[in-house]
Amino acid sequence: MNQLELTLLGTPEVRFGSDVLELQNRHIALLSFILIQKRPCSRDELITMLWGTGKKSSLRTALYKLRHYPGADLWLQGDDPITLVATSDVTVLETMQETEVLSDAALAVLERIQSDGTSNLLHGIAAPTPAYASWLEEQHNHITALVDELLLTAASELHISGRFAKAEVLLTQLIARDPLREAAYRLLMQVEADSGKPGDAQQTFERLRATLREQLDSEPSQETLNLRRNLLGSGSGVRAVCLQMGERIPAQASQLFGREGLLEHIHEHLQENAILLHGFGGVGKTALAAEVGGHYLQQGNVLWLSAGFGNATDVLNAFSQTLQVSGLLTVENAHEALAREEISLVIVDDVWSESTLNRLREHLPEDLPLLVTARQRFKGLDRIDVSVLAREDAKALLAFAAERDADELASSDTLCAIVGDHPFALRIAGAKLKNDALTPKQLVAQLADSPHQLKTPKGWREAGKESISALLQTSLDTLSDDAYEAFMAIGALESGSVSSALLTRLLRRDVDKVDGALIELQTRALAERSARPGSDVSEYHLHDLAHSFAKANNILRPRTVVVACCNLVKDDPKAFDVFDVEIPNIIAALEHAAEQEDKETLTHTMADLAIKDTYFGSRGHTPRSLVLLETALNWAKDLGWLDEAHYFAGRVGDAYRVQYHDYVKALKAYTESTKLARLLHDSAREAVLTCMCGITNYHLGKDPSADFEHAQGLAEESGNKHAIGHVLQNRSYVAGLEEDWAAQAHFGKKAVKLARDMLVNQTLNVSRAYALLYSSLINVGEALRKLGEFEQAVTYREEALAIAVLRNNELWQAKTHLELGEMYLDNDQHILALNHLNQSLGFYKRNNATAKTQEVQFLLEALSSRRVDA
Repeated sequence: MNQLELTLLGTPEVRFGSDVLELQNRHIALLSFILIQKRPCSRDELITMLWGTGKKSSLRTALYKLRHYPGADLWLQGDDPITLVATSDVTVLETMQETEVLSDAALAVLERIQSDGTSNLLHGIAAPTPAYASWLEEQHNHITALVDELLLTAASELHISGRFAKAEVLLTQLIARDPLREAAYRLLMQVEADSGKPGDAQQTFERLRATLREQLDSEPSQETLNLRRNLLGSGSGVRAVCLQMGERIPAQASQLFGREGLLEHIHEHLQENAILLHGFGGVGKTALAAEVGGHYLQQGNVLWLSAGFGNATDVLNAFSQTLQVSGLLTVENAHEALAREEISLVIVDDVWSESTLNRLREHLPEDLPLLVTARQRFKGLDRIDVSVLAREDAKALLAFAAERDADELASSDTLCAIVGDHPFALRIAGAKLKNDALTPKQLVAQLADSPHQLKTPKGWREAGKESISALLQTSLDTLSDDAYEAFMAIGALESGSVSSALLTRLLRRDVDKVDGALIELQTRALAERSARPGSDVSEYHLHDLAHSFAKANNILRPRTVVVACCNLVKDDPKAFDVFDVEIPNIIAALEHAAEQEDKETLTHTMADLAIKDTYFGSRGHTPRSLVLLETALNWAKDLGWLDEAHYFAGRVGDAYRVQYHDYVKALKAYTESTKLARLLHDSAREAVLTCMCGITNYHLGKDPSADFEHAQGLAEESGNKHAIGHVLQNRSYVAGLEEDWAAQAHFGKKAVKLARDMLVNQTLNVSRAYALLYSSLINVGEALRKLGEFEQAVTYREEALAIAVLRNNELWQAKTHLELGEMYLDNDQHILALNHLNQSLGFYKRNNATAKTQEVQFLLEALSSRRVDA
């Protein structure tokens, strides 16, 4: 019988019989709300939740459209209240909870959740109103708890019926969702032991013990200890082997890619210092250690200890047994055993406990080479960071793993990028290309936005490395609560990068706690820390795969991110160094506000970022931020905020004129800003914008004289010194374009004097005075250069550069370096020219000034040609 079926967990889908109904997101949100409420809903309630009070016509339109879908007369009933006759995956789970029976349908839902990698309610559907967002968060928390409960119940039923593999899958997922649920670990240990895998059961116990120690500073319960003893006796999961000369180390890769420099560095320093190979899970630390061990096996034996989560007692027992130490282990008999077995190198692989490592080191001679691999940092070792591969090496590894010629995978750039050039992920990707006969393009389409879901082929899975997710989860399981929360919160951000300034607002935590959490992520190789030269702001960036995992599992609402980003800007609009890190996240948050038609939030924040002496004024606009600026302009007019609208229009004109040289759009924006100034009865601002119309008209091939005369009249009428200076400065600029150098110098020097007077007498906003002074100095410098007064020209431009640095305005710095570079190039001072042009290029590239970037590159090519000729 046909009925309406909703998939609510993960990406939503609506079906009627065999038909998939292509509904708008808001319509899906409407049906989901009625279904989850389990009762008829009044029109007023639906309007409030889905559109906001007073939007009756919106609901009426939505119902009209829904009633035209197949079977709507059966599943959408009533007029007020409205009833939905349907079922869903949530309904199936709630039925299982009520009946305590694991149906095939319920098992299918749980397995799908595990396969998809997310159980978020209405994943990807943006909440249409704040009220709906609050309701959705409450329902998501309820359903998350329900799924956790049912995963354990279902796994227990599967275990009893002997379906061990399915039980193991569900329990693994449950532990990933809730790393502190000890009952899930116990059941998983039982399942693994009953299916003939006691080693896996031991590893599950060790994983639980490490998690409890790290997060709760406690040990497993007596019930868990009793189960371990019953299943495994008193054995330890720590492994040790003494490798003899001439043997091959099992972990040694058949071929390494892109590690020649690292190997050389390790060999250079290992004789003098104990080395730590540190890095993100799966980057190849163990393979590197094995390669080094293979080299040492040519001159002696190698002791290999796989420490894992083992404690000091476990590791020292393995050490004693492998080296056949009789009696109680002491430093003396440990040294004797190492000498007797002719050990030339000790390798401690994948160690997690610093105290365990330190206890072992107490028993090793100081002159015996020691190589350690770990995902976290330890004191007293020379750290060598093992990172992802360079792109060409990544492509070579991918081709090797796929057993294809590199030329066949010429289009593999995108695939390497989507897995972050990560060696373990590349090997898995290569195996999938081989086993499933895929092209790189087909595999990219499969992975989409979830590369962390990449799974290893069945034949070569090992515990903790069944997939990229499992590899990550092993690292996450050892994190403190604060670090785990920080990691997942970064998943809510577009860029995968964050500063502590934003994260403190996003998590609403004390800055010291957030700093500690970020440092822990860096220490555990889950995040990389960097800072721009000259900046005190640290940026923490998740690896691409880690960000993909955090993004899929993040539960923060988009609105939470919007509020945090907007508060960051509001609290300190001059924090340009912080914004340099966060601008991708801020722009994404504002785009969400735009989608939600949150006019006030977007307009207020864009005013802080774009009006007057602001971030975008200093750094320029990306195409995305320019769209937001134009949206803010339109919404400011809708809200009746004419002052803000006037400034927004001017900034739109500036962006199109300066960055993109689109003078038609620039003139349109300046003209609108002029009209708004007139409506505001602000003749000074009208004068300034009339000047900008004149400049733009000149670039369009039109005579600007009328604009300048009108602007001068307005400026003198207002008595505003900035407006008067602005007219002078722009007349100077146009005179230069017309190659009337004397006029350019004349108008420019008058503008310089006026700006300096304003700064001395503080008769105007300081930022405006500096803007006028900067532009005027640039103009005078150009005029003096053309008039042959080289030294004087340099003096003016160096003063302009000092102002640009003082005001932290990177577009000004770019322009001034360009001007100086041109001067030195014309004067055949090539080294100085190269220095200034390179600095200009860096600033323009960073700030998306496409046209100016091309101009500087042309000059650098000309400089290169001159130097070659010389």
